[in-house]
Formats: sequence, C-alpha cells, structure tokens
Amino acid sequence: MIAWAPVQAAAESWRYPFPGVVRAVQRAPLSFEVGGRIEALSVDVGEGVLAGQVLARLASTSYRLAFEARTAAVDEAVAQLREAEQQFRRQQDLHGRASASEAALDEALAARATAQARLAVARAERRNAEKALRDTVLHAPYAGWVASRSAEPQQQVIAGETVLELQGEARGFEVLVSIPETLVVRLEREDVAPVSVAACPGKTLRARVAEIGTPNNRNSSFPVTLRLASADCALKPGMTAEVMIADRLDVPHQPGTGAATRIPLTAFLGGDGETQRAFVFVPDSADSALGVLEARDIQIEQLTAEGALVRGGLTPVEIIATRGLAFLRDGQRVRRLVSASPTERVAP
Repeated sequence: MIAWAPVQAAAESWRYPFPGVVRAVQRAPLSFEVGGRIEALSVDVGEGVLAGQVLARLASTSYRLAFEARTAAVDEAVAQLREAEQQFRRQQDLHGRASASEAALDEALAARATAQARLAVARAERRNAEKALRDTVLHAPYAGWVASRSAEPQQQVIAGETVLELQGEARGFEVLVSIPETLVVRLEREDVAPVSVAACPGKTLRARVAEIGTPNNRNSSFPVTLRLASADCALKPGMTAEVMIADRLDVPHQPGTGAATRIPLTAFLGGDGETQRAFVFVPDSADSALGVLEARDIQIEQLTAEGALVRGGLTPVEIIATRGLAFLRDGQRVRRLVSASPTERVAP
C-alpha cells in the first residue's frame, strides 16, 4: 500500500508557535557582600517588594563586635595623637628657647606623624567594619518581585553567593523561547513577532528580537529573547507565553513558475540535477478511484519541520504519493483505496 496526501497551498510566510516564559528586563541576583549565617529571610518566591525593603539579615554579632573594636582603636589612636601633639609643641617651645636640641624636635615631629598615620588607619578600618556591619542586611535595589530563592534561614553563605533573584517592572518585560536551528537562521535582531500570553486572553502582543544566544543543550535549540512592547494587560514574571516565529521564503516568485505549494517530506525522490520527482494521482473520468500515476519534476525551495516548499509543478488539492515512491513508475495504473481513517492509501 502506498500512502498519499493532498498538495497544500503554501503562503509566503509560515508561522510556528513556540512556548516561552515572561520575565522582567530588569532582573538581578542578590547576595550579601559578607559571609555568615542567615538570621532572617523575610520574602518568598512571587512576593512583591518595595525599593529599599529589607529582604534578609545575617547574624551580625561578630560584625558588631568588630566594629566596636575598631571604634575603640580609633579612640586610642586619637589619644595617642593628642599626646604626640602635646609633646611636639613642648619640644618646639623648648627648641625656640634653645633648651632642646634639633634631634629632640625631629623625634617629636616623627612621633606626631606616626600617630597621625595610626589614626588614619584606625579610622579606615572602622569604616570597613561599619560597612561590613551594614552589609549584613540585604535591601531591595528596586521595586519588583522575588523570582527565586536559593537560601534558607540558618544557612551559612559566603560573600557573593546568590540568595535571591529579583525582577522589576521599571524596564518592561521580555519573553525567552528556544528556537531550533532550522528557524533561528532566519531570525535577525529587531524582527517583530506576535506573542500570546495566557493571562491576557484575546490579546496579541508584539515583541521584538533583542538577543539570539548560543545552543545550550543537545537539541541544538537557541535561546532567543524578545522584548515586549507596552501591553495593556497585567504581566508578571513567570507567566507562560506563545511566540509565533515566521519561516519566510527567501526565493522570490518568478513569473510563470506557479504558486508555492507544500508537500510532505516523504513525497518526493531525488532527480536529475537540482530537480526532484513526485508522483501525482490522475483519476479516470469514469471512476475517480481508478487512475494513473504521473511523474512530475519539481524543485524544492525550502525544507522545514512542516514539509517541503515547492515552486511550480504541482497544484493545490492534487493527490500525491507519500510512501513507497521507489516502487512507482510514470504511467502506472493504480486504484485508490479509501480507509475509515483520515489517511487514505493507493493500491498499485
């Protein structure tokens, strides 16, 4: 039995739906600038936050003690500098009355400079300790939503380890999809595609290609980011979306070559040169179930997941063989058998 299918008319542009996910353009992983044990984590995934809101805290006892120690060191350095200043003024007065040597004055001057340097170091260390103490509190850099949470209270974290991921709405939204290599080669930056979001029924949004990434899995699919235009519906990160990607015909239509048609990938054989061969069922006038097979030379312009695009040689609704082509010949008489299933068959 030889399966068959009707020839379909092909538009100049096909569109394929690809699932995607909505995310905010403004997003950032958040981490503490110091390490320690998480004492409190007050937000969870999906919660909205305000700019400056406290999101998490580290246990700060050791940092507070370090700050207090640095503060005491500054007080000590201030006292030492005060004493060095007094000693220098005393030696300066005695030197002016010729009661102290030049060496004694120089020594007092050096002692004052050393005390000044010690105070500067102590103050810098206190500022560092103060900053470390402040860094035990994690604030939201902008208003938005918590996209992910990768830590829990009482967990020990190191400096720079991601604790939360925050997404904001100030810069709008985008959609991330994975596109196969057969279609991604036809995408360019700034291309526009229609997008449907489940949370916005009946509305078609527009998105512009912003980034085309590199393959990140064994299926050779490419991550593509599309920037959404302003929408009149309430979008939130994590919503599901469907992006329609166009597969455009690159070969312009030539006069006299006929309209573009689409056939299954199994409906043609290799021919001479750049042509391929398809077998068309031509029914008898008396009995439409009987007929002959007519071999036609066709030219494939493009192969896609949906089938092969053909320019000329075939007419929409004509019936072509899709299986067993190697056993067919031009002019062969056949009877078309129609089964109860959607797929009909041809019997030689």
